[in-house]
Amino acid sequence: MTFPETDKKIRQRISSYKSAMNKEKKTHGSIHDGSGKRYLIFWFYFVLNDLKKAADYYDWYSTHFPEDVGEPCQKICWATLLFRMGEKEEAKFQLADAMLSNLYMIPFLLEPEAEHPPIDTQQSLPWTDQEYLEEIPETVIKAFTPEDLNWIKSCYNSSIFQTIRNRHVEIFNEIKNIDSTEERMALLEEDHSLLDMLDDSSDVRILFQVAPDPNTWH
Repeated sequence: MTFPETDKKIRQRISSYKSAMNKEKKTHGSIHDGSGKRYLIFWFYFVLNDLKKAADYYDWYSTHFPEDVGEPCQKICWATLLFRMGEKEEAKFQLADAMLSNLYMIPFLLEPEAEHPPIDTQQSLPWTDQEYLEEIPETVIKAFTPEDLNWIKSCYNSSIFQTIRNRHVEIFNEIKNIDSTEERMALLEEDHSLLDMLDDSSDVRILFQVAPDPNTWH
């Protein structure tokens, strides 16, 4: 994808993507979005630093894609937008989710010139590998401010993030040596619950997800 060169062009691209998804919803009754436009809009609002419209869009996204697994750059853009909004607890949860979605992404953002050794987890999703980082536009990378990166670094180096990250890697290494479907499923369930370590309360995870008017994101 060629990233728009100006704020005006970014907003035009957002409008175009929204119109395309609206048309798909009107025509088919649902939005498939096989090209991932819904993720790119997060990237665009992050670069624009448009906090209000980003929050409105997240409301809409959560309503229309409630079970969506998301993708790494979308997640870290949203986490950082939340941090800029002052929603520190939800931002931390989203950042941890972004960390697990691609274990190379945060180290790359913090030290883009450093070499990062491969991590063997044998995860099957295409955006879990190191090559995914080549898909993140330079414009997005440059949009992270020193304050953003200091916050990301402090979270990433914290003991709770290290515990979550290390256990995530351990789980997938354990799965490689297990044939039992039941045992594998138990480990996957544990992996899915790792972020529960951040906060026992589920309230922090539903910010901005209150039944919005689907038209408010225009």
